[in-house]
Amino acid sequence: MVSHVTTVSPAGELAEPRVNELAGALQAIGFRVHRKRQHVSFSSETVEAHAAKAYLRGHGFRDPEFQIVLEYSRLWGIM
Repeated sequence: MVSHVTTVSPAGELAEPRVNELAGALQAIGFRVHRKRQHVSFSSETVEAHAAKAYLRGHGFRDPEFQIVLEYSRLWGIM
């Protein structure tokens, strides 16, 4: 069995109002907010990376405005 975590981070030069729009869009589909000092990211264990990217593009975000990382982890057995 395999688990995954999709993490979306705004681009470093993205203006704060646009980051807030990104946050609202991602929270609407179940992403959680993570803040570490000046850095913010959003993660979900239920939304796949390709679905998140398609959703963001559909809501007017361009690829250079965000970065998506998909991490898999094996829960048990052989992968």
